[in-house]
Amino acid sequence: MGRSEVHQATGMLSAQHGVSLAQALMMLQARAYSAERPILDIARDVLGRRLELGNGAAVD
Repeated sequence: MGRSEVHQATGMLSAQHGVSLAQALMMLQARAYSAERPILDIARDVLGRRLELGNGAAVD
């Protein structure tokens, strides 16, 4: 199910922050890179509302 969760989290971030899907995906990728965690883990945290990503900053 991994890829669909990344797509869902991307859509969720896009809607929440009023950014394009490409920008929302970059937010996920940047957080995964900076946290040294797989993007799937970040996506699951976003979907589970355990992690909120802001525009340019992450809030745990």
